[in-house]
Amino acid sequence: MNINKLLPFLDDESLSLYLEKVKEGKLPAKDLVKALPFLNKTHIKEVYTLIQEQKLDLSLEALLPFMDDDVIEDMYEKVLNNEITNIDEEAILPFLSEEKIKSLFKKYLENL
Repeated sequence: MNINKLLPFLDDESLSLYLEKVKEGKLPAKDLVKALPFLNKTHIKEVYTLIQEQKLDLSLEALLPFMDDDVIEDMYEKVLNNEITNIDEEAILPFLSEEKIKSLFKKYLENL
């Protein structure tokens, strides 16, 4: 059976089990990309943390559409401070809030 076909029909508890099996290495991390649209915000934050801690080999770009604004802004700040280096700043910009973009722009103009 292809477990990925079941993903849209799983509840949060089952998705938590799925994520546990990925963390244990019993399911490939690359398959987690297929589950991202169905994971809740807590799961997404956990995946983000695992990627940061290099415990999960997955692209941060894949997470962006599913992350909360506050987590995206936190990631952006870490990229600017070189705390996160495995994602380009430009990849995050489309996911920042309009307010954050405006703030960044004003800050840039003030530094001219």
